[in-house]
Amino acid sequence: MFEETNKMLSSIIEEMGEKTRQNKYIYPKSLQRLEKGYITLAKIGGEKVLLLINATNWLGYNDFSGNEMKIGGSKVKIAPTNHENACALRWYFPFTAPMPLGNNGCSMGMGDRLGLATPGHVRAIDGTGIKPVFAQQSIRELTLTGRSFTEVLDDVTWGVFQEGYQSGFGADGDHLKHENEVKEALDAGYTMITLDCSEKLDNTIGTKASSEIAEVYNKQKTDIAYKLEDIYLEKNLTFGRYKLYLDELNFKKIVLTYLPAINHIENIYKNNIMSRCKEIDFEISIDETTFPTSPEAHFFVAAELERRDIKVTSIAPRFIGEFQKGIDYIGDISKFEKQFMIHAAIAAFFGYKLSIHSGSDKFKVFPIIGKYTRERLHLKTAGTSWLEALKVVARYQPQLLCAMYRHALMHVDKARSYYQVGMDITKMPAPETVTEDNVKSILRQDDTRQLMHITYGFFLHPEAGVFREKIYSLLKNNEEAYLDILKKHFSKHIELINMGQSSKGGMR
Repeated sequence: MFEETNKMLSSIIEEMGEKTRQNKYIYPKSLQRLEKGYITLAKIGGEKVLLLINATNWLGYNDFSGNEMKIGGSKVKIAPTNHENACALRWYFPFTAPMPLGNNGCSMGMGDRLGLATPGHVRAIDGTGIKPVFAQQSIRELTLTGRSFTEVLDDVTWGVFQEGYQSGFGADGDHLKHENEVKEALDAGYTMITLDCSEKLDNTIGTKASSEIAEVYNKQKTDIAYKLEDIYLEKNLTFGRYKLYLDELNFKKIVLTYLPAINHIENIYKNNIMSRCKEIDFEISIDETTFPTSPEAHFFVAAELERRDIKVTSIAPRFIGEFQKGIDYIGDISKFEKQFMIHAAIAAFFGYKLSIHSGSDKFKVFPIIGKYTRERLHLKTAGTSWLEALKVVARYQPQLLCAMYRHALMHVDKARSYYQVGMDITKMPAPETVTEDNVKSILRQDDTRQLMHITYGFFLHPEAGVFREKIYSLLKNNEEAYLDILKKHFSKHIELINMGQSSKGGMR
């Protein structure tokens, strides 16, 4: 279809005026045939627009705002890629709208802090059978980039339409803590909620002596605690070939640490998820703790959610070792595997996906993750797409990345207040030693890589000024280079974790 209409579309774009002679083309995968016309995404003068060509008889024509032009023998409406038109696009082309992905299969969260990465994400997962979550942002990310849930989803809609991707995707309000945040994401059309329970988890219990734990437990003991004792205390917890046992001390630790979070989950679920009267993917995050989630604690949380009829799509425990931002796994891999297989077995027993947070670039443990999760895995990535964008900056404007490195060092303390990372400033090169010739190295060394990872808000927020303008201009002018880099980077993740074969039913 594209070949048949290529000449007509090219001539239409060519006739749009002298100012658009450079940097203009259509996106062939976006082309959709209407009754007697076409709709397609195009880039004209460096900006993306939607073209409705000879489509005046089409049912949805008047729902798209834009300027009408008579070009040659064709009537063309040039529609901006704004929120109004994104809503219309989602209505008439439902494949550009998010959907719930369910608790089976392999899914991948692909956060995009720039709003430019979705076409690259599509190219990486298309044909693999992986269920993607293209719209994924936390309140922290929205605050640091000056975006909204609506803007994030709109950017994804345009990216999905650009690539003609019709296999479905999710939209995740990530790491939401409060009821108003959950409501905001759902009102914006998001189909997945990741509830961050960190504020309801008591990190101090594990540091207390056994006598103090008993004292705190007895003071807080309620009728529900008596019921929990009957169910779990000094009982064998059996699942598959595994068996756990909750002695008195461990039981009290787990109840004191996790019960407030479970009550919070139940409140959010009944007041916000069930009340929507539609399917919503519900993920529980218990990974924001100062200690790993024990298998016993994971089982307790899962069993309590099931007992309270709370349907979850996935749970994210905190695993042994360190899943830090933007770098590979830190820790004893053999110990990780020994415990990870139990967490995976718990998830399989209760019927939800095991979620891996800060999952990007954890190449050392990807084969282990793939081996044990099989058809129940959600891998969550976020900042890695931003770091891949910096490779494009390094290639085309290395002097800009040098300036960004200096700027990042100036704001490192404030950035650290948002993220917990292990980077060592003393191991970072002095700014005067970073030049156009060696600046690419800061994206390979762990400490400087984490620095650039957590300081994104100082470059992408609308108040970032010239940095934001230069970064967006460069990436838009070198779009294919960025998309190629993203495809290569995410394909490496998929190959190592073997997600594609698993999703298509292949043997590991």
